[in-house]
Amino acid sequence: MEQDYRPKQAKTAEVIIVEATRGKGTDDDPIRGVYQFWSKQGRFITEKDVTDFPMERF
Repeated sequence: MEQDYRPKQAKTAEVIIVEATRGKGTDDDPIRGVYQFWSKQGRFITEKDVTDFPMERF
């Protein structure tokens, strides 16, 4: 049975977005972009590797 997704709340928040590169340049580990998201207090939130899901530039 499929469940309904009903958000309880949504907020906007300022974050620091760091764009970096990662990889060794090999077929198994290509050089690619990585986006890291940090709170303004310096707490790491999450990271998105471009190979996981291509993102548009911010």
